[in-house]
Amino acid sequence: MRKVHKCSEEQVKTTQNAIKKALYEQEIKCDICGKSYFSTGGLRKHKRVAHGGDTTISTVSTEHNEGASRCVDCPGCSSVFYTNMELAIHCEQEHSNGCTDFRIIEEKFDSWTKFEAWMAEKERETCSKLVKRHTRKSRKGTIYMYLCQHARRSGDSARKPSKERKRNRKTKRVNKHCPCFARVQHRRDGSVEVVSCFGHYGHDVNSASLPLSKDDKMAVKSMLMAGISPRAIVAKLRRSNWVEEEIPQKQPRICYLTVRDVTNIAARHGLTVVKNDDSGSNSEASSSEDSSSEISVQDDFVDQQDDHSLDEAYQESLEIQEDIEEVARHLLQTGRADLLKQLNSHLQIVLEDVKREFPTSNLSIGMPPKLEYT
Repeated sequence: MRKVHKCSEEQVKTTQNAIKKALYEQEIKCDICGKSYFSTGGLRKHKRVAHGGDTTISTVSTEHNEGASRCVDCPGCSSVFYTNMELAIHCEQEHSNGCTDFRIIEEKFDSWTKFEAWMAEKERETCSKLVKRHTRKSRKGTIYMYLCQHARRSGDSARKPSKERKRNRKTKRVNKHCPCFARVQHRRDGSVEVVSCFGHYGHDVNSASLPLSKDDKMAVKSMLMAGISPRAIVAKLRRSNWVEEEIPQKQPRICYLTVRDVTNIAARHGLTVVKNDDSGSNSEASSSEDSSSEISVQDDFVDQQDDHSLDEAYQESLEIQEDIEEVARHLLQTGRADLLKQLNSHLQIVLEDVKREFPTSNLSIGMPPKLEYT
C-alpha cells in the first residue's frame, strides 16, 4: 500500500485495523492508554514494552461484534457475559475459594501434536474433559472452541430424552456454562495458539466422571487379549494405579474402572471375555489385602469374603448405614455442606459400581429381611 498506492502511515494503520476487526471476534483496549488490540497476547506485549512491564489485563473485552449478545451465564450468580474468558475472570474475582485456579493460560506450540500432548496433561492434572463445540475458519487458520463436558451450551434446562431415545443414566451436564474452556487457533503454518482456563465452577470435579483415555482402553485391551478376567483386570489396575498421597476425587480415571467398562471394551474389539473365577479372585485379593485396602470399598468387600459369612456381611452393612446416617446428621447440624457433598459423591461412586454387577430387579432376591430398629 505504501509503494503501490502511496498511502500514508495513518491510512495503512486504518486498513490494518479494519482487517483485524473482520478477522477477530473482539477488540481489547489498554486500560492505561486506550490503544486497541485484537488479542490478549498483543495487549500484554504492549503493556510490557510501553508501560514498564505491567501485563495485567483488567478489562478483557470492551467492544464486541455488532449484534452480539451476552449469552454466557455464571452458574453461581445472575451475571451474564459475552465470552467464556470473561466468565473465568469473573469467577476468579467473585467466586474463588482459594482452591480452584481460574487463571487465564496462554500458550503457543509449533505443532498440533505438541498441543494435544499439553492438552491431555492439563486435563489429567485438573480432572477435566474438554469437548470441541464450535469451529470457525478464518484467513489465518481455524479456530476451535473447547468447553467443559459438564456444560450444556444452550437452553434453560437439560435436554429431555425423546420417546425414541431413552437413556437410563442421568446427564452429566449440570449447568449451562462452566468457566473451563480452551480457545484454540490452528494457524496455516502449523503453529497453535491457545487461550484457556481449567478452573471449574457449578459442578463437582471428580475423575470418576471422566471418560477412559485411549491409553487406559489399550491397557484393558491388552489384558483381555492375555486371557485375564474382567474382575481381575479391575482389581489389578486399581491397585497398580492408586496414588496414596492423592485425594479420591483426583485419582487416575483407571482407578474407577468397572466390570461393565471392561466388557464394553471387549465387545468393541470383538474379544472373548474370560469368565470370572471367584476362587481365584478371592485368593488373589486376600494376598494383596494390605496394598489395596485404601483403594475402594469394593476391594475391601472382596478381601473379607473368606472371613465373614453372608449374614455377617449383611449385618455389617446395616451397621455401616447407621454410621453414615450419624455422620451425615452431624455434618448437617454443623453446616458442613462441603463434606456432606464429598461423602455423597464417594457413596454414589461405590453404589453405581455395585449396581452394575447385577440387574436392579435382582437386588432384593435372596437378601435377608431388613431389620427394624426400635
